[in-house]
Amino acid sequence: MFKKSQDHLKEMNESYFVHMLAAVKISITMIIGGILAFVHAILPSICKTSASERIKNLNNLIDKRLQK
Repeated sequence: MFKKSQDHLKEMNESYFVHMLAAVKISITMIIGGILAFVHAILPSICKTSASERIKNLNNLIDKRLQK
């Protein structure tokens, strides 16, 4: 498992902490997007584009990370 983690970090060309911060940022954004989508499901007039905007932003962030 440790070897696979090292291989992945090399593949991404990132240190452990840089990769960890990126993963935490992505996961927090996903959690918030999920909460906003849930709120929108209950009250459709609220958070109309909040979740979809987060998804678009995450897609752009991940695309940029993979292009490094």
